[in-house]
Amino acid sequence: GTPSLVISCTSDFVSGEVVLQPEELDEFAWVNLTEARSYKLIDGIFDELSLAENKRRGKRSEWQRSQ
Repeated sequence: GTPSLVISCTSDFVSGEVVLQPEELDEFAWVNLTEARSYKLIDGIFDELSLAENKRRGKRSEWQRSQ
């Protein structure tokens, strides 16, 4: 029941360090798609991660509910 704002970003990481502002977040994790399955995610987020991963791999897909 707590209001949330979810921002998902993807990129091909080259090098360096990503710095997040602690006061602007409650929780975060750097995971791949397989690892994301083990997290309790907001409804529909895993489906969006799957779409992003397909796009990153050059595979065209449409949003669909995963099981």
